[in-house]
Amino acid sequence: HPAGNGNTFGEKQIDENNYEYIESDDLVSENPAISDDQLEYLKDQIKDSVIREFNDVKATYESITNNLMFDKLLDGNNKDNINLLENEFGIQLIEQLGKSLHLTKAGQTLVVESEMLLGAMERTKEAVQAHSSAGQGSLRIGTSSTPGCYMLPEVLGAFHQKFPEIKLKYVSDNSQRVEQMIIDNSLDLGFVGAYLSNDDLRLEPVMEDEVVCFASPAHPLSDQRRITPQQLSDTLCIVRERGSSTRRFFESWLSDKDVKLGKVIEVQSSETVKKLVTACLGFSFMSIHGLKDELRDRKLILLDVASMPLPRQIYLVHHAKKHFSPIIRAFLEILKNTDRSGLKSDGSSH
Repeated sequence: HPAGNGNTFGEKQIDENNYEYIESDDLVSENPAISDDQLEYLKDQIKDSVIREFNDVKATYESITNNLMFDKLLDGNNKDNINLLENEFGIQLIEQLGKSLHLTKAGQTLVVESEMLLGAMERTKEAVQAHSSAGQGSLRIGTSSTPGCYMLPEVLGAFHQKFPEIKLKYVSDNSQRVEQMIIDNSLDLGFVGAYLSNDDLRLEPVMEDEVVCFASPAHPLSDQRRITPQQLSDTLCIVRERGSSTRRFFESWLSDKDVKLGKVIEVQSSETVKKLVTACLGFSFMSIHGLKDELRDRKLILLDVASMPLPRQIYLVHHAKKHFSPIIRAFLEILKNTDRSGLKSDGSSH
């Protein structure tokens, strides 16, 4: 403090003789150095500062991604913002090629770092709001196709019945995109069929699964026994897009056998995979959980492949610094208590 008998704190006077240095953990309203009114004033100043900083960063990030990533020309205000950023960093962030704008390598780095910063700021906000009750707020869940279509709907139904006022966001995408959305805090929780090695993530096995090969009963492989990986490689395969955890898992298994998939047809949906296989276009592989109806109706059959089925875990994934709100804890408790036993590889129930 400057010399004097007292200093202004907000609109209050603080007696220096009664002012002491305190650790942040000791900053409570009962401390005689700061009154309740002064503490509330301090809280408001911190909150306003954080909100201003957050909005500034968010506005800058959105002006870059919304206008550049989709090749839209910047208007005057956005262009001024980008120029300010380029002057601040001392490097070009965008470049114009013809009539379209593109991020430079430095600009791409800025976007990635901004996503992580915004995610961290959102998690800070959530850490404060984690003290609210489980009866209000929102829950954002992302899943890869297997848990999203065949394992989690029952859990979500039970959660909604108990907490009908909670706003739910449910995203089904491949594991790589779910991973990125967890990192930038677009999602609270994820469920994936592959182990993700990112240091910012924490994973916990929550469900058992099996990956199996299947085909139409009319397919040439349908009546063969102990099919080898090489035979699979020589046969047209219907596969999900790259980024699918099931595809990575199966291709890794083939690689361990020194085999690669041969001819493939790549599609974006597990349901499309099953339709094409049912039409006898080729064979495929997926979680046993996704084949319940087709196996029951004999539209599809499991192939007798050596060393299969392939057991794996479905993982719950969240950011390592994620603060679990009462809403998240309530969902995880319902997840823990919901029967998700699924199927055996012979198509029968457990």
